[in-house]
Amino acid sequence: MGWTALLDACVLFPMSTRDLLLRGAERYLYEVRWSAQIVEEVRRNLVEDQRCTVEQATCLIGQMTGAFPEAAVTGHEPLIEAMVNDPGDRHVLAAAITAGADVIVTDNVRHFPSMACDQYGIEVQTADELPSYSFDLAPEVMGEIFLQQVRDLERPALDAPSALAALEKRLPTLAARLSALPSVRSAVEQSRPGGEVTTPAAW
Repeated sequence: MGWTALLDACVLFPMSTRDLLLRGAERYLYEVRWSAQIVEEVRRNLVEDQRCTVEQATCLIGQMTGAFPEAAVTGHEPLIEAMVNDPGDRHVLAAAITAGADVIVTDNVRHFPSMACDQYGIEVQTADELPSYSFDLAPEVMGEIFLQQVRDLERPALDAPSALAALEKRLPTLAARLSALPSVRSAVEQSRPGGEVTTPAAW
C-alpha cells in the first residue's frame, strides 16, 4: 500500500480520470479518501453539466462510495474555519488533515498553497501527478490498469491508440510514461490500422 490520497471533486468529475484513479486504488497503489461534501459536489456538477440525470448521478455516487466505504472522512468540520487556503476549498484541506492524508489530489493547485499545507505534512498533486508517480513505482500495474480500462470501455468504445491520445490531452505525463511501456506499445500496434483517432468529449 502506498500513500493516502484525498481526492478533490474536480478530479472525480471527469469520467475517465475518476475511473483511472479509482482503479489505482483498487490495485492498492494508494488509498483514497473524500468527504460527503466532496462527493455531493461531484453529484451536483454531473447533473448541472448534463453529464448525468439525477438518478444516474445518484447511482454513480452510490456505487463509488459503496466500493470504497473506508474513503468517507467525517469529523473534519470543526477544522474548516482554521484553514488558511482558498475559502471554497478549506473543507477539502480540513478533510485531508482529519484523514491523515499524505496528498491532496486536485487540479485547483492554486487553492492549496504550500503555506497552508506544509505545516500538516500534506503534499498537493494534480490528477496527472498521482498516477504518474504510481507508474514510477509500479509501471506494469499502471499499464494493466490503463489497458483494462480500454477493454472495459463500451459507451463510447475506444481502441488503445484513441484512448492514449485522449489521455495525452488530460494526463500528459502519465500518457508519456504509458506510451513507452512495451505492453501498451504492443496494444497500440495491434489495434486496427487506418482507423481515425477520435477523442469523445465525455472521455
